[in-house]
Amino acid sequence: MIWTNGTCVTREFAQTSAILTIYSNSSNDTEKADALAIYVTSISNSNVTSNSSNILTIAQIDQIVGNLTNDNYTVNTNDTIFIMTRPNLKPDGENKIGASFQKNIGGTTIYIDNKDNVTNSNLSAAGIITLKSLNEVKSFNMIIIYDSTAFENADNSSNKTLSSSIIFATINGAYLNRTNITITLYFQVLKPPKPTEDVTYLCTFYDTNTLKWNEFGCTVPRYNRTFDRYECQCNHLTSFALIWLPKSLGSSQGIPRAIYNNQDKASIAFQIISIFCFILVVMHGIAIQFIKPQKFIKLKLLLPLISCIVTMILFIFYIALGLTVYSRFSQSNVTNGNFPNQGRSFQENSNEISLLETKLNSRVDSSSDNSSPSHIPCLPNEHALMFIVFFFIIFMFGVKTSFGYYNYRYYVQLNPPPSVRSLVITIGISFLIGIIYMAIAAGLNYNPSNEISEIYVGKLCWFNRRVIHYFLTIPICIFLLISIILIIWVTKRMIAHINRAEESTSEHTRKKYCLIVVLTSCVTQGLGWLFGPLILIADPKAGEVLGWFFVIFNGLEGVWIIILYIIARKEHMGEKMRARDYTDMQLTDMREETPEPERDDQNINRTAALLKSCKSDSPRNSFVDLSAINIYHRAHPDDNDQ
Repeated sequence: MIWTNGTCVTREFAQTSAILTIYSNSSNDTEKADALAIYVTSISNSNVTSNSSNILTIAQIDQIVGNLTNDNYTVNTNDTIFIMTRPNLKPDGENKIGASFQKNIGGTTIYIDNKDNVTNSNLSAAGIITLKSLNEVKSFNMIIIYDSTAFENADNSSNKTLSSSIIFATINGAYLNRTNITITLYFQVLKPPKPTEDVTYLCTFYDTNTLKWNEFGCTVPRYNRTFDRYECQCNHLTSFALIWLPKSLGSSQGIPRAIYNNQDKASIAFQIISIFCFILVVMHGIAIQFIKPQKFIKLKLLLPLISCIVTMILFIFYIALGLTVYSRFSQSNVTNGNFPNQGRSFQENSNEISLLETKLNSRVDSSSDNSSPSHIPCLPNEHALMFIVFFFIIFMFGVKTSFGYYNYRYYVQLNPPPSVRSLVITIGISFLIGIIYMAIAAGLNYNPSNEISEIYVGKLCWFNRRVIHYFLTIPICIFLLISIILIIWVTKRMIAHINRAEESTSEHTRKKYCLIVVLTSCVTQGLGWLFGPLILIADPKAGEVLGWFFVIFNGLEGVWIIILYIIARKEHMGEKMRARDYTDMQLTDMREETPEPERDDQNINRTAALLKSCKSDSPRNSFVDLSAINIYHRAHPDDNDQ
């Protein structure tokens, strides 16, 4: 084979000389990269006897690749491709994000612009890292070794068999231990099992501590029938390969599978029932509007019921978040056949890629600069749903507390009653608080050094144990405290009314019931979401009990919706009855106030009628018809005209 100076040398000489060049202090990084490529060629399809002095292990190659740096250097041969780059020095479109290798053709450097063309080709192996993973990275290196025969015995302690090329990927720079790294891997099966063997394929990395292929931190490979390859993602960088193991061992050594227990199913069922109750109430109100418009409830009477809308939206997004995570983790240990020669898919109908719940229980060699995650991070779509759920949790408690305070004032402040404007203002403040809280959480989570979310039990993407109390427990406790104080005040007022034997009108009684229901709804939701975070940090037995509290308190929301609707309907009917009684009372008062004519003087009516014929031109010259005067003139004893 050809040496770096163009001379022809034996494979054994090339192999030994390459190792000497790699570890020589006088060699620069490009010379070491060329020597590493020659070493790969020397061990590919080779029958040369190896000994400990002329071979490199997977861990050693991983360390060598991680220690080399160059602004832009590529080595491309018939057996390997090696790229070195410094990200963020060029526009995103010109940054190297990976490499691919195709048998009998060679390697290809992958950029943003040619990514789709490369992935839509019949490649043998490829690795592509996201641009977000390269933020603030000083160097990014990747090498693909097409023929992995020399590393078949790297793991002799398990039944995992190497069946693909090996991809090494490393980064150097800030935040080396961050957990938002995402690399997509593509593998064709180069060494398939026998046609009669039933096997399970796994994407793995080589754990240099245990000297075994380890699948933790990588997704279950998805078979691409079009290009006859397996595709997966991993959340860290090191040496990767596709392996297979007999399916009989897959159930005990395979990937943990997320399974919904009775509590999970009950939680979803109760939330769906609550949503159904709300929809039923809305449909009933709409039907009444068309059938009996006079019985349609005024909007102001439905104000407490409107507070439940936010809770229903919260339930919808919470269910969507849980199902999004579960739909991917539930298939993580399915044992469908994966015969590459038959083109059978591991999960054909799944277009999403999932991260494993099981954490990395070990790190790669400490001398390597690769990152090893401390927990399993959420995917972007899970983060979006998580922050929406978090916003609606804060907004829900703010709205319920606002309605509780508004109804409390309506109960204790009769004249004048509180305006709806004050309610709208408090709801607006609750909305702003929710937005601000969500923005703070999303901003902190975006920073790679302090990611605050992770996957729990393969069922939920949520705040990690380190920050969950700051974002959830403390705000919920504040809203709970306000609601409990309002309930105590209302209870004291009710006891005072009973002691004074005061008779409350039905209107005030219903307002008290409405207030109590709204505040109770806030308290039950608060306790439910307060127990929710504790489930994640409590021991299994305590978590089981707290979980059922969470389920029951969420399920009670449907009951509160129906009760509030019944109270609103009774209040509406009471208003109509009071309006009818008031109209009847006014008519009665008008009839009673109409004056009756007096009948003591018989001449009053006659005089009034006759006086209409009186004429006057001025106050001094006013006169009455003489005949009228004569008719009504009364005789007097002293009258000389008699």
